[in-house]
Order: sequence, then structure tokens, then C-alpha cells
Amino acid sequence: MIYANGIKLEKLYTMQIKCKFLNFRKMRSIYITTISLLLTLTAISQISYDTTYTKEWNDNTESWIYYDRIISSYSNENLASELIQIFENGSWINYNETFFAYNNGNLIEEVERYWDDRHNEWVDNYRKLYTYENEKLTQVLHQYIFKGNYVNSQREIMNYTEDGQLIERVVQKYEEAWTNFLKYQYYYLTNDLIFEENLTYWNNDNWEAESFSVKFIYDNQGNIVNKVKTKNCGAKEKNLIQEEYYYSSTNRLVKHILSEWNSKRGKWVDRNRADYTNDMDGYIVSMLNQNKSKKQWTNVLFTEFTGSNEPITGMDIADGMSFSIYPINFGKKAMIEFDNPYNETYFVKVMDTNGQLIGSATTSNNEVSVDARFLNRGLYFVELQGRNLYSGKFSIE
Repeated sequence: MIYANGIKLEKLYTMQIKCKFLNFRKMRSIYITTISLLLTLTAISQISYDTTYTKEWNDNTESWIYYDRIISSYSNENLASELIQIFENGSWINYNETFFAYNNGNLIEEVERYWDDRHNEWVDNYRKLYTYENEKLTQVLHQYIFKGNYVNSQREIMNYTEDGQLIERVVQKYEEAWTNFLKYQYYYLTNDLIFEENLTYWNNDNWEAESFSVKFIYDNQGNIVNKVKTKNCGAKEKNLIQEEYYYSSTNRLVKHILSEWNSKRGKWVDRNRADYTNDMDGYIVSMLNQNKSKKQWTNVLFTEFTGSNEPITGMDIADGMSFSIYPINFGKKAMIEFDNPYNETYFVKVMDTNGQLIGSATTSNNEVSVDARFLNRGLYFVELQGRNLYSGKFSIE
């Protein structure tokens, strides 16, 4: 789709639920999941594939149409690469691809490249470097390419207790020097389940900016059934987001509902939900994502999972995150809209293919505008840095 003023909307990649936890896909939380890729790839590895398909709902035709797909390759049952393609004009078009490297069973590097449809070739774009101490992941460094060289973008620093529990995760962004951005602190029940997560934002020289808390409730089987996010306002807490999880009689996840607090009505109001279908072994084989509008649930995305290399037992509503970019103010600005179901604060950056920073902003809303008056023809990248790192691309024609 090309708008009159020349900004072309790219279908931006939406979801991924494998072992990664960044990169314009909601990934499994680092404090819940340990890296499960245990073997170093070898030249004699057995290669196999899984494919994940996502469809979006078309209101005009009242039908599902293909949106994107992920082709995951495994070597000796370990994730080796992922190819992301979008469905456009009846064909699957390359979007980006990621390769994974290991050392002594630990994931040490992810290298991502994007498809340049102008020159019909793959171009290196991004990488993540993992650091371990005593088999614990202590740092994830994110770098993008600037004029042919990798430069720092973001890093996550993890701190543990003596018995190995993650108690703190600090997210920093790089702007001439490392600057604090977010800090997460975790508190556990005696059975090692997290019962509270605290989030604080950096403000110039201290962590006394806005702070939030997420409280967890579990059933007798240890399944999470409720999460409530609140904003700390002095001695009081303000309700923000509630998540409810429902399970079948056989203990399988079947529904996930996200609600927001309506202060005027003094009640939770449903906003998003995901319905899951499980196979006979209890693994998720599909997810229906819907939004609620005017008391009616409307279809958004439908995701199907094929293959057996990495059976899926849980997902998240934010796995359906999507971006859109469109011109405003007669093309003087480009508006970036994105799903923000948890009301997170994001640092948004726009860069060109050389890694040159075009514009940046911080927002806790679901949209932000950037100056488009000096954007030349070509490809541009968008990054949203928050709890997770999301990225997409658009082009000027």
C-alpha cells in the first residue's frame, strides 16, 4: 500500500513465541524461562522444520486472510534459524531471518538480517550477544549496524541471589553512553513462583520516577490465574491492567482475558482476549486473538502452529503485537501506531539503513509521531525499547 505522499506501509512482523525474548515479537520472559537450547550445532546435525501461520481478520469480506508465517529450522531439536515472511499479493515475501549460535550448550549470539526488496538481497541488520557467569545469563547486548559496523543499542543486566534466583533486571539504552531506562525487581513465594514484580523508570540520576507493580495469583496446581498491574502513587496504588487465565478440567490453558480499570465506573472492563485450542497432548495448536469494542468481541488475529520440535504450552496476548505507520499533517510527520496492551513506556527510535538516528521519543501511549519532512526515498527502521525490544521497517517511495 502506497499513500499519496509516498510513505509505503510495510506489514510489520507481529509475533514469535520461541526462546527469543526480543525483536518485534513478544518473547518468553527471561525471568521465567531458562535457555533450553542445550547443544552446539554441528555439521552433521539432523535438520527439521516447524511453521507458524498467522491470519488477520478482514472486516469487509468477514474472513481470515494470511498475514505472516515463521519457518523455524532445528538442528538436533535445537532452534537454528527462523525465516519470517509476509503474505502479499498472493505470495510469501521475505521479511527477515535470524540465525542462532551456541557454545557449550549456551546461546551466545543471534544475528538478524532483513530482506532488501529494492536490491533483492539479504542485508545484515542486528545482533544480540549473550554473556554468562556460572551458567547464569547475566547480560544481553543488542547492537545494530551503523555504516557497516555493529554499535550498541540496548543491554539487559541480570542480578541473582546466591541460590540462583533472578531478583533484578536493568534495561539500559545507549546514547553516546549507557543510560539507565528500566529496572525490574522480582519477589518469590517459597515454591519459587513469582508473586510480585516491581518496575521503576530512570529519571535523570535516580530510580525515583514512575513505578509500577504486578501481583501474581496461582491455583493449587501452580498455574497463574490472575495478574494485576498497578501504578504506585505515593502511599496509594492505582489499578491499571488485570489479566485472567482460565484452564480446562485437564489443566490446559484455554482462555486469557485482559481488562483495564475504569475509574469512573469503578470496575474492570474487558479489552482483549485470547482463546486457545490444545491437542491431545496438551500443547497449544492455535490462538484466536480478539478485541472488545462496543460490547462486542471482534476478530483480530488467528495463529496456527505446526510441527513438534518445540511444543507450545503458553502464550500471551501481546504476542499479537502489530505496528502501522501512516502520514499526517500533509506528510510532514509520520505517525507510528502500535499495540500497547500493558500500558508500557517505550523509547522509540527511527533509523535509516546506515544506522543513522533520524528521530526519537518516549511514550506510554500507543502512538508517537516523528518528523518526516527530511526523510529521503529509502528504507527506515523503527525500534521500540521497553520490557522487550520490538522493531519494524517502512519505506519512502
